[in-house]
Amino acid sequence: YRSMYIPGKLLKSIILKGLPLLVNEFLWSAGMATLSQCYSVRGLEVVAAVNISTTVSNLFNVVFLSMGNAVAIMVGQCLGANEIEKAKQTAWRIITATVAASVVMGSIMAVCAPFIPRIYNTEDSVREIARQLLIMGAFMMPVFAFTHDCYFTMRSGGKTGIVFVFDSGFTWGLVVPFAFVLQKYGWNTAFVSAASLSVLVLVLTLLLVRNRPPGSQAPPLLPLRQTATSLAEAWRQPGTRLGMWTHFTIQFPGTVFVMMWGFPYLVSAEGVDSSWASALMTLFVVVAVICGPWLGSWVGRHPLRRSTMVLLIARA
Repeated sequence: YRSMYIPGKLLKSIILKGLPLLVNEFLWSAGMATLSQCYSVRGLEVVAAVNISTTVSNLFNVVFLSMGNAVAIMVGQCLGANEIEKAKQTAWRIITATVAASVVMGSIMAVCAPFIPRIYNTEDSVREIARQLLIMGAFMMPVFAFTHDCYFTMRSGGKTGIVFVFDSGFTWGLVVPFAFVLQKYGWNTAFVSAASLSVLVLVLTLLLVRNRPPGSQAPPLLPLRQTATSLAEAWRQPGTRLGMWTHFTIQFPGTVFVMMWGFPYLVSAEGVDSSWASALMTLFVVVAVICGPWLGSWVGRHPLRRSTMVLLIARA
């Protein structure tokens, strides 16, 4: 470089690519501040517990936070050299390594969660809330790692508009409203509101999602009678009905219980202490993490015994 002059075309490109990131970082920071305000309404105990869990979590989160920068640098180099396939391969390898490392760090954090809050000079109730937050953060760490690396992968490819939607759009469109409704109106209203968003997803899907690239020729549509005949033939297969029954009976209830309604149901309807309800939710996740890979490997080796395993789990 021989001068400070920046060509207008290059300056325009920098502004168009960088402005969404600038606005995104501002809105994300504002969203985090708003979340803190929503938590503060629940009392000083919650504020103190959130501060403890955030400080400790950041120590363990360094692993996947640093790998996000590695994705941006290494994938960006490959894209700059027009090595598209190598960029995809590099991104997936780093994401896989990050998730694996986060499983290890999350396990360590979960084990240490009951002991770390004890080093703080605060009330027992604050320590208990901090412990629960640390355990939840530990089990969500692999998910956070995956989404974090995906975020930086998109940024390295210059998809700043999509990054803006996925980051700030998600924060202000879902996280902040959910936290506000939860602290102001309680569990029932918050989770019913979250469930009703599926209607919005349906509308957006119908408006935006297409089954072919723009400008391509539409595939021939099957007559309604032929479609009904194909569905009837599929339904007559015992494997189809067994598969639907299996997923509805085994997977769906446990997923809904753990991820949506379990905790408020146990605390509000059954009168279970919140610490015991939290422990039960944690037990669900631990059992799934331990048994899931083993069951998947067993089914892969013995595919004809899948129904036997399903029936045994349903009976248990």
